[in-house]
Amino acid sequence: MNLLKFTPAALLILFISGCGILPKTHTDAPGPQRSNHTIQELCDFPKQFFADRFHAENLRVGVIATKPMTEKIDIGNGCDYHTVDGDYYLGYIFLDPPPAVTTSPPTGTAPPRTLTVDGISVIAIAQDRPALPPFANDPIPYVSLTATIDGWWGELKLSGHDDQTAQAGAQVLVNMIRAMKN
Repeated sequence: MNLLKFTPAALLILFISGCGILPKTHTDAPGPQRSNHTIQELCDFPKQFFADRFHAENLRVGVIATKPMTEKIDIGNGCDYHTVDGDYYLGYIFLDPPPAVTTSPPTGTAPPRTLTVDGISVIAIAQDRPALPPFANDPIPYVSLTATIDGWWGELKLSGHDDQTAQAGAQVLVNMIRAMKN
């Protein structure tokens, strides 16, 4: 007979919990932020830099993720750049919204350096990409630049190790993150 008193109480608890009256014991983690800018805008951002620094007026631009160029920037957005004939790889740009994916820093041919652009720290790591015969028989030097602004993580990889290109690239990276994160 105790069972008959217990059953209505159990049903009442089930009913109340299904209606959302009882407090929740978990919280849903917020999803990643989205930018109001498109992947096309992200891909277009460093074009003038490549034209000025690498004398590459005509670029072949590829989207790293398989997304339409008209899609808004969210997770996994990147573009790579080659000369229009495809003979020379110039680099790539990448942007991730908060919460940004945490990756381990790449190792380089030299210790990481910190460049400062408008009060923002940009980590510069010189690296060598392996030779890819028949296109290149020697390792190809490049620099990886990374920065985080308001949780938005960006990366710009560029052919070459020289200080002027790295500093100019760091400026492009900071400007790109600031412009594209809103």
